Amino acid sequence: MSCALIQSEVGKKVYSRGIEDYLGKCGTPANAIVAVSFENLSKVSISLINAGTRNILLEKPGALSASEISDLLNTAESKGCQVWIAYNRRFYESVQYARAMIAADGGALSCTFEFTEWPHKIVPWTASDEAKERLVISNSSHVIDLAFYLCGNPSQWTTYHSGGLPWHPTSSAFVGAGITDSGVLFSYHANWESQGRWGVEVCSPKKRYILRPLETLATSSIGSIDVNPVPLNSMYDATYKPGLYLQTAAFLRGDETMLCSLEHQVKMMPIYEKLAGYA
Repeated sequence: MSCALIQSEVGKKVYSRGIEDYLGKCGTPANAIVAVSFENLSKVSISLINAGTRNILLEKPGALSASEISDLLNTAESKGCQVWIAYNRRFYESVQYARAMIAADGGALSCTFEFTEWPHKIVPWTASDEAKERLVISNSSHVIDLAFYLCGNPSQWTTYHSGGLPWHPTSSAFVGAGITDSGVLFSYHANWESQGRWGVEVCSPKKRYILRPLETLATSSIGSIDVNPVPLNSMYDATYKPGLYLQTAAFLRGDETMLCSLEHQVKMMPIYEKLAGYA
């Protein structure tokens, strides 16, 4: 989308010569939302932090490696800036409903998730070669973050991967299992050379909650094999890109409850790298 088109649609001045040019002309914003190419996410954020911005909502994954995300955290901490990673799936209305109902049931007992990617969609994607080579971080982490957001973070786990593709040579099939710091057993599977899709399923003492696709929710009760769609009040997700409205609203009002902190992302990045075979 061109700058002229954006300006005509939103009625605001658009600057197109980079972050340093913008800061020189307009000064430092107190708050900023950073949504640029993967390779420039941490660079633009560091420019804003050094200029004095103190609250940033940063497009996921924030960086493409553990070392880069750690450098960003060190800069943010040294300048007193709070950075949040924009995993908008956390804010889907399907996810919010599932999270509330799982808690009402007594909490999660176990979880399984799938992050199969579709090569016919990835190959023509305009992202850089580096972003594709680290696709588990740049894209699949949406699903992985969501599963652990619902069930706790992995404390003990075993992971396996095999295969590879021209644009993702380290791996193309992934399986693993473990237990989270909340005591929830989990497993995962993905095969980028076969059929599949993104999905998360969580078992509570009463029901299985099925997010497949993630924008929808269905349940199956103990003693039944029926799968029942759950009606959702999807006003925001139907009007805007799902999750974006509620995520942005939470950031602007300072509600940290559902946001992913930069500190958390630093802890998760080695997990993504191990799972994918990058490390």
